[in-house]
Amino acid sequence: MSAQWGYRIPVVVFVLGACSVYDPSLLATSSNLGGAGAGAGGQTGAEAGTSASAGTTAGAGEPELEAGAAGAGDAGAGAGGSNGSGGFAGRPVGGGGGGGGGGAAGASAGGAGTSGASAGGAGTAGSAAGTGGAGTPPEFELVDNMENGDSVIDSTNGRGGDWYAAHDLTPTGTQVPSPFQVTALAVSDSRYAVSHFAAMTSGMGFTDWGENLGFNLRLLNGPKHPSYNATAYCGVHFFAKTGAGASNKALLRVIDKNSHPDGGVCGGGGMPCYQYFQKQLTFSAAWQEYSVLFSDLTCAGWPPSLVLSDVFSVEFGLTANSKFEIWVDDVSFLKKPVSGVCPK
Repeated sequence: MSAQWGYRIPVVVFVLGACSVYDPSLLATSSNLGGAGAGAGGQTGAEAGTSASAGTTAGAGEPELEAGAAGAGDAGAGAGGSNGSGGFAGRPVGGGGGGGGGGAAGASAGGAGTSGASAGGAGTAGSAAGTGGAGTPPEFELVDNMENGDSVIDSTNGRGGDWYAAHDLTPTGTQVPSPFQVTALAVSDSRYAVSHFAAMTSGMGFTDWGENLGFNLRLLNGPKHPSYNATAYCGVHFFAKTGAGASNKALLRVIDKNSHPDGGVCGGGGMPCYQYFQKQLTFSAAWQEYSVLFSDLTCAGWPPSLVLSDVFSVEFGLTANSKFEIWVDDVSFLKKPVSGVCPK
């Protein structure tokens, strides 16, 4: 479905929204990553100090001066705070909770015993409250920051594919840049201080399946694209915006062996090609940061699952019959945590 695949499909190859469910709660930006979780406070001291026992008397009416035993208040045993979930993938969740505060001191000193030497000592204070632990932020592995000014993505971990933009064959449609190349940011752009290039495509007038912007994970080698093993990752992180007056909707999707003819699976009865695991996103005219988990992508019917061990590309599908202008910058994969289990 792109110029980089070497051909274009002039028929409807997907139905917008057929394999996606939009849920804005999953689009929290990384400003919510890893907030500190507060532990629950400890309980108060168990008991007040008890009174000293009375002194006894000895023969001859002489008062016994033996000291009564002072009752010390017990230190309260504070309950530890519950741990919060670790922050990941832009989810607004807190970090691990700290330990709870110790109990308060005993309520009062023991009273002096009759003829006793001294009052009982006050109960000792419990231990200090624990500090809330910061959430563990996700680790990013850069796919491409476009700063080399060309359309080839970084070659980290065997990648090294290329960016592309493509469209259906509506004769009156227009799309730029053509041929595709990354676009220099204006000096006035809000990201110019940290980035000078981004992937961008704009245009209008396509009435069939529309248009797209994406990147292949590996370069074409022979008649078919080689696939890429993305099982070490949990999702995709990137910055994006739309142009003024352009559609603010796009479908983030992953093209795998089940959804593209190069995978050698789809095309038979009940297994149509170009049916993707995808998620509808809503952008704005200002740059925003996004993290989307692979588990957020959905598809009804065929294919039954996303095959991360055989991925061809990641792309943004743009709506037909609309003006479009989408910008994407600093794309990374979200690495799996040490546990090897992605969050849900």
